[in-house]
Amino acid sequence: MCKYLILLLVISGACTATAQEPGRPNDSLNIEYSEPVEGYELSWWGQSGRTYFIRYSEDLKDWFYVPFIEYVLPQEQDRAITWVAHMTDASIVEGVYVWLPDILNPPALYDLFYNDLNEDRFFMQLVLVDSASVDPLGDDFDGDGHSNMIEVSLGADPLNRYADEDAAVSIDKRLVDADSNVALDLFTTMDHVNATYIRNPDCWIADIDTTCISPWNSQGGASRAGTLISPRHIIFAAHHPIAVGTTIRFVDSNNNVVERTMIAKEDHPDYVTDGQNNDIAIGILDQDVPSSIGFAKVLPDSLIQYFEDNVGLPLILLDQFEQVTVANLGTSLTSEFLDNAIPEALSVRNQFYRAKVIGDSGNPSFIIVNNELVVLSVLRLGGVGAGSSIHAKRNDINTMMSSLGGNYQLTEISLSSYIDIN
Repeated sequence: MCKYLILLLVISGACTATAQEPGRPNDSLNIEYSEPVEGYELSWWGQSGRTYFIRYSEDLKDWFYVPFIEYVLPQEQDRAITWVAHMTDASIVEGVYVWLPDILNPPALYDLFYNDLNEDRFFMQLVLVDSASVDPLGDDFDGDGHSNMIEVSLGADPLNRYADEDAAVSIDKRLVDADSNVALDLFTTMDHVNATYIRNPDCWIADIDTTCISPWNSQGGASRAGTLISPRHIIFAAHHPIAVGTTIRFVDSNNNVVERTMIAKEDHPDYVTDGQNNDIAIGILDQDVPSSIGFAKVLPDSLIQYFEDNVGLPLILLDQFEQVTVANLGTSLTSEFLDNAIPEALSVRNQFYRAKVIGDSGNPSFIIVNNELVVLSVLRLGGVGAGSSIHAKRNDINTMMSSLGGNYQLTEISLSSYIDIN
């Protein structure tokens, strides 16, 4: 088990401090402005069996981790550690510093150092973790499936599990190591005529179960996409419908093909052909798919307890060519209609962005939670892609599934392992 202590530095200018020494409180944390490196030099006495993180804030409310981890392994001797922060804001480069140990009440500190003094401040925290870890960079202190180093490199909290951070890191960490020239395609072979499919081992989500995605149907071929939301129900776009009697094809993780016939369907009761909301249809298959074919889960009623920073989350968007593309969420997850946005031009996400065209309608958009696909919408609009929120319409969808039969309802992804932000 890891235990951690937070030490706070309030920086408003150039600093002088004594050198780090063993035996002083708070691991002898000191800071001084270094002219040669034109930055603040933090130094402390690293103790055996401790891992150190640094995070910063301008208001004691929003904190951001520095992509830095230092540690002293349990078998190593205590030693001095130094880290240099380069500051560019002139208001931070003059004045004095204060360090405050044993921070128990950040809101009170905010009132004292930001509101009451009415001065700009820059806060830095040294987070000390007591752990017997022999690989602090590769270990996963908060148990969310991402290494400590990956999390701080991508701006996430390595010590606490937040659902929105997990959803972002789950996509971003895979993109960083992927080549968009070979990693976009879900399959290396898609022979629809002979029903032969080979999954792409270089696809950037090759380690995720994507068997809920149908690559082909007998009506539209690669278009008019359907996605499994239960072992017997598919979801697609009402404006780009799949006809009753259509064969729907799925491919398991070992490239075995499974086919089912859609025997009935229902459009959302409030769908109108000239409106964008409620562009959802549900179909029921003639029998359940086998357990080798998965289905997509949905966000739960408790969404707002766990997701805070919705806008800008990376999304997975499929297209008619079964390319696994990326866009950013352009609105809140609680919205009835989910607009998307183009990732920043120089970002890794942008390398995997592809505009949606005619024939892509009905394809799903997902986030990744707990290493599983969670379906958000089926596409109605081209360009960046957009569609009706499945979460917002979940009660209606469950009613439609009941009406069609099959004895299934939507399955909600569990968020209980994440921190309740309320």
